[in-house]
Amino acid sequence: QWHWQWQCVVRGEGFCVIMASEQAAEDKLPNAPYEIVKDEPGGDAQWSSGICDCFGDVRNCMVACVPGLNFFSLGQSFVVMEGKESISDEPICGVMLPACASLGMCVEYVFSAWTVGNLGACVHFFISCPQLMVLRLKFFEAPHNIQPCRCCGVCDCPAWVDACCCSFWCWWCALCQIQRHMQTIKLPSKGAPYLFAPEATNAMGAKGE
Repeated sequence: QWHWQWQCVVRGEGFCVIMASEQAAEDKLPNAPYEIVKDEPGGDAQWSSGICDCFGDVRNCMVACVPGLNFFSLGQSFVVMEGKESISDEPICGVMLPACASLGMCVEYVFSAWTVGNLGACVHFFISCPQLMVLRLKFFEAPHNIQPCRCCGVCDCPAWVDACCCSFWCWWCALCQIQRHMQTIKLPSKGAPYLFAPEATNAMGAKGE
């Protein structure tokens, strides 16, 4: 696929010479059903896939749906965006917070008939959701500059509103969307974008490569 790119090459008083060039569309990563998105400072980028395209990466979708494991997968994505390679490199965000969220979820289900079950639900809810929100906010800033969603296609949605709504009401879908997007950009480290991800998913390279 090709598209035309127009550029003003000579500008004078009252006129502008326009040059048209033909540019090839970006290729796709091997076995990836979504487009490569090269983030550019100052540009307005978009997510590589929609928030409801979870089945575009079945492996990623399965990991995100396993209770407990998905919290550690979120931790893996978080530490990679912080420049680390593994959750073991970041004990608090990579291990402690996911472990607390997993414990809270277990308490919620085991003691669902008692008040302590509600306490467990609050623990896992108010750990995993804010962590995902912070991770999502990173993609709205430079060098990624992804545009937040548009409310009803009319008005621009502030980044914090997008991150908050998606993280608290569409947690699994938002996590999968972020991890699919991480497979299409140059990551700050060589770590996998999520747990049990194939090595090829970090094919865009990392710093130092």
